[in-house]
Amino acid sequence: MSSGTNPDFGEHNSAWIVDFEHLRPSTERIQGEMSSLEEQLKEIEKEIAAVKNTLFGLSVIYGQDLITPPLLEQIRPKRGATVRGLTAACRTALIQVSQPCSVSTVCKLVRAIDPLLLVHHRNPRASVMTVLRNFAKRGQATRGIENGRSVWQWTGVD
Repeated sequence: MSSGTNPDFGEHNSAWIVDFEHLRPSTERIQGEMSSLEEQLKEIEKEIAAVKNTLFGLSVIYGQDLITPPLLEQIRPKRGATVRGLTAACRTALIQVSQPCSVSTVCKLVRAIDPLLLVHHRNPRASVMTVLRNFAKRGQATRGIENGRSVWQWTGVD
């Protein structure tokens, strides 16, 4: 046992040693592809937002009969219809991450929790920032600076 070999495997232990160097080009290619896909996702999200805003604007100008009610409700909830849950979604997002995150990151996490939650906000980042500032006022989150930008982290105080 002191020789470093497992008696169950005998001298075959060296066959289990894997040389990971041949995998490096594959992992670099995959990382590059992930980066490319993330950029494409950002562009698609921008296009979706533009289409939603255009459709909503057309419904305001030409009347809501132009667009089917389910589509209109998906684009923008009716005024007066309170969409609740942003604070809870921001809290969940901050609790789930282990490191401080930016407002943009919190927005992405909130969209992952509920994709339609931020749709009715004119400026989703500002809405999320307001929630994060309220957390900080109550001592539930702390604000820090990384690379000149604000980052937020849940403190665990309720």
